[in-house]
Amino acid sequence: MHVLLAASPIKGSHTGDKIASLVAKVITKFGIDKKGIEVRWNSTFLMLDRFTKFREVIQLMPAHDTKFPVFSEIEWNLMRTLCRILSPAYKATIFVQNRKAGIAGILPLFSLLERKMLSSEWTEDFPVVREKIAYSLQERMKDWDTNKNLILSTVLDPHYKLFYFDEFLHERFKDYLLMEAEKVALKTVEESNETDFPAVEDIEMQNENDDPFEDFLRQRLILLPSSQPSPSIADAKAQAAGQVTEYLNTPRFEGCSADFWNNPINGAKFPLLLPLVRKYHSATMSSSECERVFSAANYILDDRRKNLSMENLEMQLFLHENLLIYGFNIE
Repeated sequence: MHVLLAASPIKGSHTGDKIASLVAKVITKFGIDKKGIEVRWNSTFLMLDRFTKFREVIQLMPAHDTKFPVFSEIEWNLMRTLCRILSPAYKATIFVQNRKAGIAGILPLFSLLERKMLSSEWTEDFPVVREKIAYSLQERMKDWDTNKNLILSTVLDPHYKLFYFDEFLHERFKDYLLMEAEKVALKTVEESNETDFPAVEDIEMQNENDDPFEDFLRQRLILLPSSQPSPSIADAKAQAAGQVTEYLNTPRFEGCSADFWNNPINGAKFPLLLPLVRKYHSATMSSSECERVFSAANYILDDRRKNLSMENLEMQLFLHENLLIYGFNIE
């Protein structure tokens, strides 16, 4: 809140104490609440965490300088409790900012944080704070169970699969993966719009005394396509179902997803899932790594971040796609 003071000059000497006194009177007159410096929650956590780690040293400081406060045992316990509450969220934040962290970890992290905040292990420690954190997470992740990109990315990570989801969701999420695997399988099947009909000359000619109903049924067999799926389509769907079931039933992989899928044995065992892994594991959790590069180079708001117009973007995309056609070698 800002207050516009009258432009008339202040009479008398303008010492720091008098200015401070005048500002205090203005604040009181206009009812402006005193406000401290806003600090991000993770900075508060790091400060409290270091306080508790160096408690013995901090307790000795007031003996050498009375400006340092003396903390009671209750205050130390409060610091430790706050650190326990904020620690899972801080670790999750560090994990999200990792340049190699993909979106497969978003839902497991959300599930763990939510359960941690609502866990009975906390007894009566800051229940309102924990409920507020859990509610904030739930609001941010509303309708997550219908986001197929997040779900499939998580299920395709052998480190997570379905382990972090409630059991009543397992069948639906398995169906999501099965439908995508079937699409990949059917792409490998060469389908024709025309069904192979039995050749007329191959049908044994019957004499003129044939039953007319038999003749009608024989003509139907020749002219109408079969309502049953072709063996190749049925085989493709069965192959997809088999690979999905086998993958989900394998033990949880302790390493990272890349190590699992780069293994040629697993690639040969689940060939229908590999294209899905490339598709759904391509996104990173956040843009923190890119932001760090710009911030470290002091390019936060300058022209180097803002000068890419739509026209320039279209030209660069055109050149990128066509340089190789014209024989240019991009080093």
